[in-house]
Amino acid sequence: MIVILKHLPILPSILKTILSEAFTGRAVSAGFLGTALIGIQRGIFSNEAGIGTGAIAASTSDSNHPVGQGLVQVVGIYFTSLVICTATALFILTSNYQNLVLDHVNGIEITRYAFAYHLGSFGEWFLVILILLFAFSTIITGYYYGESNLKFLLPNLSKRNVFLLKVATVLLLVWGSIASSTFLWNLVDILVALLAIINVYALIALRGDIFETYHKYLQNHKKNQRKDSVIAKIRKKRIIEKKE
Repeated sequence: MIVILKHLPILPSILKTILSEAFTGRAVSAGFLGTALIGIQRGIFSNEAGIGTGAIAASTSDSNHPVGQGLVQVVGIYFTSLVICTATALFILTSNYQNLVLDHVNGIEITRYAFAYHLGSFGEWFLVILILLFAFSTIITGYYYGESNLKFLLPNLSKRNVFLLKVATVLLLVWGSIASSTFLWNLVDILVALLAIINVYALIALRGDIFETYHKYLQNHKKNQRKDSVIAKIRKKRIIEKKE
């Protein structure tokens, strides 16, 4: 926020550049469809929209209605995509990124350059800490998803098999740290696509229950609004009577 506010005068021109460059002939000739697909892949990877894993996290919340929790999840998706991702883009675009020449870009190099440009050597270390925190939280969450689903599919899962799952997870993490990033991204994209296919099928199969639950929620919400309105009027009337 400090960096963005510092460059506030040039933000309108940056946003204009983003919109204008996205729909030019050069963008189409450079592979608009491929770029769009990469954007969709990374968007899903960042906010988990449509692949069903968010429902696992939502199920642990202390919510009094599934629709209310679903609306919270929707807000989370917009916050991740519009706020965090846009902040990252603005952080990069306010740097001197035009002078950066890279081969075989993995995605983090230009962000690292922007952090070093704005914050110096501290920025590089700060980015390392951020990545470690993101990675750690992702690993813990991913493992929780896996163990929860395995226990659901196999209710009588023994502690020994849970321990083997933990060992397998650690071994995968070690392998993932030395494997080719291109191979890992391709593998992740395939697995996420499989999750999306399964989740979309589940949504279609459960669409009747989903719409029924949503409509009941809206009806109850409207009733509660009318009830709150009546209570508010009664309280207001009592306050006026006490004053008189």
